[in-house]
Amino acid sequence: MNRPTNRPPRAARRQARRGVVLPQPLPYTQRNWRLFWIGLGVIGLGYIFLGIPPVNGFISMTVAPLLLVAGYCVILPLALLAKEKKDKGMESQ
Repeated sequence: MNRPTNRPPRAARRQARRGVVLPQPLPYTQRNWRLFWIGLGVIGLGYIFLGIPPVNGFISMTVAPLLLVAGYCVILPLALLAKEKKDKGMESQ
């Protein structure tokens, strides 16, 4: 006789005992993905600017490294760490 219970299925209990962690969905929103792709675009543009002749020109010596640093050190970390803003109305309740 099958009685309804609140217990998880046997396979899930067995995995929990073994310490198996089930995959969780990624916590990233559309804003995170947009920032990520912008960062990759800025990095790609920086590498393109590195190859523009003359090699000792303003673009390849100044602009390209600034774009690369901004992409790697600012935009990509922001894309990974940005969180959804919470509503102010929800905090007071």
